[in-house]
Amino acid sequence: MIAIQPFVDQLKAAGYGRVEGLFEFAQLKAAPRNLPAVFVVPERIAASGAPRVGAYDQKITLLFSVVIVMGAPGRDQAGASEQLAIEVRRVTDCLFGWRHPQSDSGCMIAGGRLLDLDAATISWALDFTTTYRERKVA
Repeated sequence: MIAIQPFVDQLKAAGYGRVEGLFEFAQLKAAPRNLPAVFVVPERIAASGAPRVGAYDQKITLLFSVVIVMGAPGRDQAGASEQLAIEVRRVTDCLFGWRHPQSDSGCMIAGGRLLDLDAATISWALDFTTTYRERKVA
């Protein structure tokens, strides 16, 4: 699997104060204090391609999520329902088409979904894919 840190660095460059990875997300017991916060979570890898004579060469697709955790705006706040759309656009502008240093392609949008919602926070996962190659001479 390719390194997660370049995704983290790219999101930090977009102005997010708290950007972390899978293990930090898994250890959350409560919402982070400084919101919005984002977490890069690798979800799945899929391989395609067959071995060739004398070499193995496979295209690997990494599916990863950027989990956005943000404060739920108050009901009386103007434009409260648009805050999630603003954060999704911010992450999309940062990663869509951006190429990880170990990747063969730019990041592509793969979907999104609501993870959690309560009176205080919203958690949304924005999914992306990118590809890289694994090669080995037999």
